[in-house]
Amino acid sequence: MIRSVNSLLVFLLELSMLGSFGYFGMTRPWSLLSRILFTVVVLGFAVLLWSRYAAPRSPHRLQMPYLALFRALMLGISAWLLFLSGNK
Repeated sequence: MIRSVNSLLVFLLELSMLGSFGYFGMTRPWSLLSRILFTVVVLGFAVLLWSRYAAPRSPHRLQMPYLALFRALMLGISAWLLFLSGNK
């Protein structure tokens, strides 16, 4: 039961992380095409890193404590970008 709740919480944090990366990209003061391209690149890079090093079935998944550090770093970056985009 606790493992299921933990997995759900991690999944919801992943979604919120991706949402904050996307929000950061779309709030840049650039043209619409530039914002869309930047957002796609940022989201693609985040998804690539997360799927390679933090996904449960990835052959390259990091082991603890490195997995926890990686998750904390990615979530911290997303929180910092959300702060930079004006949501304090």
